[in-house]
This record gives sequence, C-alpha cells and structure tokens, in this order.
Amino acid sequence: EEEEWDPASGSPVPVGMDVALHGLSKASFNGLVGTVITTPNEEGRQGVRLESTGKSILVKSDKMKPHIRSKSMVCGLWSMVYGLWSMVCGLWSMVYGLWSMVCGLW
Repeated sequence: EEEEWDPASGSPVPVGMDVALHGLSKASFNGLVGTVITTPNEEGRQGVRLESTGKSILVKSDKMKPHIRSKSMVCGLWSMVYGLWSMVCGLWSMVYGLWSMVCGLW
C-alpha cells in the first residue's frame, strides 16, 4: 500500500514513492519519472532514481509530484477485455436464441 503525500504540505516525500519532476532549472529533467530513494539532505534535497536512465539526482520536494503507476491502466485494460468478451458472449446468446426461435417455427 502506497503512502499518501501532499505536495503542498512541504513535508519530505516518502522514500519509495514514484514521482514526476517539474519546475527544475535543467529543463530536460522536467516531466521525467523516478522513485525517491533517500530522505532529505541538509539542503532539503532527496535522491530520485530516474526511470528512464537509472541515474540518481537530488531534487527538492517542491519539484516533485506523485506519479501514479500504470497499475490502474492495466486494470482498466483487463476491464475493457472482460467487457468486450461479455459483449461477444451476449451477442452469441442473442444469435443462438434467434436461431432456436427460427428453428422452432419450422
């Protein structure tokens, strides 16, 4: 279970939390996703391991926001597949019912 963290609180980001970076002076890092790997140092910066490169950088908590992993996307995809399968089964039942009705009339 993931910890809750409010970016507006000014509190440190929990270690292990996935974050998206924003507002950094090095613009190429903005929008990148990583995982917090350390508690704050003396300057208030925390280590973040970048998902794209595996490199670690130091970032202040006000430059991070929670990043929701694709677990929900995977669950949504499975829900969509199940829904489509249910629709196919429902159509098959309808066709079978109509066929049975037609054959019953002969």
